[in-house]
Amino acid sequence: MEYSERKPIDFKKERPQLFKMKGISAKTVEEHLKIYEGYVKKFNEITQRINNLTDEDYNAANVTYSLIRELKVEWTRAFGGMINHEIYFGHLGGEGGKPGSSLGSKIDKDFGSFEKFVKEMKATAMGARGWAWLLWSDDLNRLVLVYPMSKILIWYKIQN
Repeated sequence: MEYSERKPIDFKKERPQLFKMKGISAKTVEEHLKIYEGYVKKFNEITQRINNLTDEDYNAANVTYSLIRELKVEWTRAFGGMINHEIYFGHLGGEGGKPGSSLGSKIDKDFGSFEKFVKEMKATAMGARGWAWLLWSDDLNRLVLVYPMSKILIWYKIQN
C-alpha cells in the first residue's frame, strides 16, 4: 500500500486566533508553524522513499540496520511531530488557568491539586523535549500525563 503526500494545515487561515493569545506570542506560534511545516516536509520526503523501496530492500530488513528500518524510524518521528503539532494548534486558545467543571474536578482528584498537576505537566514536558499529553487511562481509571510516543499517536488517531 502506498502512502500519499500530506499537505500542511493552513493554521494561519484555519485558526487566526492563535496569533492573538495571552501568554504565547505570535512569534512563538510562527516558530512552531515552521517546525510543523518541517515535519510535514520530512514526512513527505521519507514517504516517497518508502514508496520507492524494492523487494530487495524489504528482504534486507533486520533489527540492527536496514534501509526500511531507518526510514520507518525517521518516518515515525516525522509523523509524530506532525500530528503533535496538529493537535497542539487544534487545542490552543482560551483564557488559560484552571479548567472548570468535570475536568478541573478530575485533575484535583487524580493529581491532588491543580498546582501539583501543573508541576507534573511541566516536568513531564521537560523530560519529553517540550511535549506532554494528558490522557484518560481506562486501565488506571484516572487521568495520566505521558510522553507523546508514536504508539500513543497511532492509538489517538484510530480512536478519533
